[in-house]
Amino acid sequence: FFFDMATRDSGGTEHVLPQERAQATFDVEKVTNLLDGNEKATKRRRWFIGHNEGMGLTDRYNMRREDLFKKHCSDFITIHKKFPNFKPTNKDVQWMSSNSTMLGPFGNHYGLFCVTIQTHASEEQKSWWLPKALRFEMIGCYAQTEIGHGSNVRGLQTTATYDKGAQQFILHSPTLKACKWWPGALAKLSTHAIVYAQLFMEGKEYGLHSFLLQIRDHEHKPMLGVELLDMGPKTGTGNITDHGFMRLTQVRIPREFMLARFQQVTPDGKYIKTRQSGTDNIQYSTMVVTRVSMVAGAGAALAKAVTIATRYSAIRTQGFVDIRSSAHMAPERTILDYQTQRYRLFKQMATAYAIYFMGNRLFELSSTFTEGVGSSDSNFAEVMAISGGLKGLCTLMASDGIEDCRKCCGGNGFLLSSGIGALTGDYLEFPTAEGDAAMLMLYLARYLIKALQKTQSGGVLTSTCEYLNVVGQPGFSLEAQRSHIESTATMFANTSELVGLYRYRALRNLVMVGSDLQQKVLDGMSMDDAWSETSLKLVDAARAHCLYCILDTFAQICASIQDAAVRDVMSQLCAVFGLAHIRDQGDWVGVLDVKALKMSHEALSQMLGQLRPNAVALVDAFDFPDRVLNSTIGRFDGKVYEALYEAAQRSAFNKHDPFEGYEDVLRPHLDLEFLKRGNVVPTASKL
Repeated sequence: FFFDMATRDSGGTEHVLPQERAQATFDVEKVTNLLDGNEKATKRRRWFIGHNEGMGLTDRYNMRREDLFKKHCSDFITIHKKFPNFKPTNKDVQWMSSNSTMLGPFGNHYGLFCVTIQTHASEEQKSWWLPKALRFEMIGCYAQTEIGHGSNVRGLQTTATYDKGAQQFILHSPTLKACKWWPGALAKLSTHAIVYAQLFMEGKEYGLHSFLLQIRDHEHKPMLGVELLDMGPKTGTGNITDHGFMRLTQVRIPREFMLARFQQVTPDGKYIKTRQSGTDNIQYSTMVVTRVSMVAGAGAALAKAVTIATRYSAIRTQGFVDIRSSAHMAPERTILDYQTQRYRLFKQMATAYAIYFMGNRLFELSSTFTEGVGSSDSNFAEVMAISGGLKGLCTLMASDGIEDCRKCCGGNGFLLSSGIGALTGDYLEFPTAEGDAAMLMLYLARYLIKALQKTQSGGVLTSTCEYLNVVGQPGFSLEAQRSHIESTATMFANTSELVGLYRYRALRNLVMVGSDLQQKVLDGMSMDDAWSETSLKLVDAARAHCLYCILDTFAQICASIQDAAVRDVMSQLCAVFGLAHIRDQGDWVGVLDVKALKMSHEALSQMLGQLRPNAVALVDAFDFPDRVLNSTIGRFDGKVYEALYEAAQRSAFNKHDPFEGYEDVLRPHLDLEFLKRGNVVPTASKL
């Protein structure tokens, strides 16, 4: 708590956050290095984001979309033109996105268009297009999703028919449902698009392929046969991306414009496919890159929200320290000192850290094929499945967590100027973009059931499914895998014990739903019907698998930390992540009894107290500059009340007084003579 030091011109809070930081028990810079991967990675990230200094958007919340779009384009090109030969990695692109001052279409150019050319184009095609794309001489987007089809990629209906005589592909949208819908940078920015279409030659279908198509001419007008539209306003204010609609009408492109790293069509119409391991899956590699980046981005988005909410909660006071005092200026309690507030914030803080570490692990798992090295079918299948499930879960946890952080900020969290209010709306697209959580969980569940069947047949599993190998051992039983250690608060504070509980729950859920599926089929039900009838349990099993993977990754990170102080605070956060999901989820029946649940709650309470001195330092470690947070209440210096007042002064609604339209809609109804008197006691009214 602290005494009120406010004046007429100051909120009197500038001393609060320095005091909070002085309580920290660890080196903040070391935790920042841990989040980035290492000290070298931190320097690289700071080098990136250092180039947008002076490009803040203090007035963003009062600007029109058209002006924001223009500024985004100008700033993005200004920064990147300095380094024309720079080829960012997938991790680099994710860093740039997470530290941008607003969401915009150029992320699609770098993160999807350039990546697809890098991974799908032949060496000759790369020489044609990639240098120009990196120099912004051509701007591209990734046109996969259609108005009638999203995550069911094989069901896309845009066609590419080969005309052998002209040696051209004819791209066409045969129905309204086949029109491209949602691609970012499509409506206004891009000159080119990577178009996904079903290949047809002489009446035979060859499946989904990618093609490069110029969609705008030298005057930036749509090309002949290309209809382009912006989709219109969306939820949120900060995402000014021109998500678009594209209808193609018999648009011809050269034969050489089919991306040809793994397959090509000869002039006489022969389809030649490279017989390289993983080729069948490479068509989906950009989708995997996107999902992996979205997992990492979920951690960053939630980290921004919890940074704002934690700093504000350390400053905001509510309720007197001594409730018996009658003095209105008596010391007040900061809201971060209330256990309920502390729980909500530390839960989201722990979740942000957990997702950060899981995102880093996914980048490592996917690097073999996302960087064009190639990989085995089994490795690709696992990363495809787990990245989908984690994308679904992590973006959902981030979206819910951001909103809870906003609520933790009370009324001021509803202001766009708070930063967290804008972030709440801006992030809402991500839980459904590239696939809804439930659908992606079912996709992961299908992979997990196959993995379970493999180990039951004597196969050996690795990586995220390694824990399932016990199922194939002689005499396997679920009960034998269950932990029988006495339940105490100390046990639940141990990350290894928590990982064991989550591992057992994931194993139990999957084995039980696998048994249910098998029994339904034995009873005469088709596999499709059996799958549908058990879909809720399958989603639960996939979710349990994802949470186990996240917690296990977090615990492994903790165990690898050499610095004792950093290891201690990270282990506490890891425990909070595990304990919070025990507290807030009801699917621990058969895993934990009543006594165990009680002890887990006691351990959680202890962790919340132990973490309290490190609250502000832990969010400082996320290392977001003020210009990125763009928040009145999450400022590094803690001067929130001055910032709120200044933001109110900048409101566009304050430019006109009286308000526009006053003369027409309000003045005729007012008693002007009464108002002229001012603050005087009125005479008796004559009714």
